[in-house]
Amino acid sequence: MLNIVISDISCLILFCKINHLEILFYVYQNVVTTSKIAPEFNEILPSWIKIVSVKDKKNT
Repeated sequence: MLNIVISDISCLILFCKINHLEILFYVYQNVVTTSKIAPEFNEILPSWIKIVSVKDKKNT
């Protein structure tokens, strides 16, 4: 079973503030965020956080 989490900005910010962003990796191994969220974080994301593009399926 894969452990994957899709992170929003608040999760990234809060773990970063307590200097434990790596907890996400230890718990889920596969952490994904969107190409819209990554720039909002305003920090360099670790290489283990994958950045993906998303499309609004309603408008396609």
